[in-house]
Amino acid sequence: MTARILTCLVLAAAGCMQRDVALRVATLNLAHGRGSALSQIGLPPSTFEANLHAVAAVLLRERPDVLAVQEADAECFWSGRFDHVERLAGAGELPHRFHGLHVNTRTLNRPLRYGTALLSRLHLSDTVSHAFRLDALDTKGYVAADIERGGRRLCVVSVHLDFRFERTRRRQADAMVEALRSRGRPMIVMGDFNCDWSAADDGLRRTAAGLDLRAFRPEDDGLRTFPSNAPARRLDWILISPDIEFRDYRCWPDVLSDHLGVTAEIVIRRL
Repeated sequence: MTARILTCLVLAAAGCMQRDVALRVATLNLAHGRGSALSQIGLPPSTFEANLHAVAAVLLRERPDVLAVQEADAECFWSGRFDHVERLAGAGELPHRFHGLHVNTRTLNRPLRYGTALLSRLHLSDTVSHAFRLDALDTKGYVAADIERGGRRLCVVSVHLDFRFERTRRRQADAMVEALRSRGRPMIVMGDFNCDWSAADDGLRRTAAGLDLRAFRPEDDGLRTFPSNAPARRLDWILISPDIEFRDYRCWPDVLSDHLGVTAEIVIRRL
C-alpha cells in the first residue's frame, strides 16, 4: 500500500512539473517580397522567388510553431503574380495558413491583393480577417485564429497598423481591441505596429492595455527592428497575455525585408 501511494505521489508530482507548454512564435513584415529593395515596382519575378526562398530558409532555421506576416501578397502585379503566403507555407513547412486580403482589387485591370497572414504547424480555427479601411489610403488590418497546444486554446493575431499618423493607429488599435476582447482566451498579438513603446497613447500600448497584454523588455534598445540594415526603431512586436511567459526573445540577424524578423519562445501555463 505504501509503495502504491508513493508511486501515485511521484506521478502526480511529475504531472505538475509537466503542466507548462512551450510554443515558438515569430513575426515578419515581408515587404511584398521585395527584400532590401526600396520598391517592388519593376523587379523581375525571379527576385521575388529568390527573396521568398531566403525567407523560407530562415523559417527552417527558426522553426516557429506560428508565424505572423504582414505586407503578404497573394497574386499582385507588382510582386511576381504568385501567392507568397502559399509559397512560404510549403517551403517553410508551415502547412496551415490563413491569409486576410486587406487590399483585394484591380488597378488598370491588374491584380492587387495583399494583407496579413498566419502560418502554422498547428491547426487554425475560428479565423477572422478585418481590414480597418478608416480612409481611402488605409490598407492595413489584422487576422486572428485559434490554436490548441497541450490542451490549451489560444488566440493568435497578425496585425499591421498605419505608418503615417498616431491618431489613425489609435483608432485601428481600438477597433481591434473591441473585436478581439470577446474571444476570452489567452492571446498572442504579433506584427508591425509602426510605433514603439515611448508613446503611451499610440497603437502599441493601447493594444497592450486594451487586451491586457505585455511586451518583452519594451524599452530595450537592442531589440530594434527597423530599418533592417541599421535598426533605429522597434516597430515589430510580440505581445502576450499574463498567463503566458517569455523564455527567450530575439531579432533575426537576416536582412529579408526592410524589417527584421522576431522570434519568441514562450511558455503557456496550463490550468
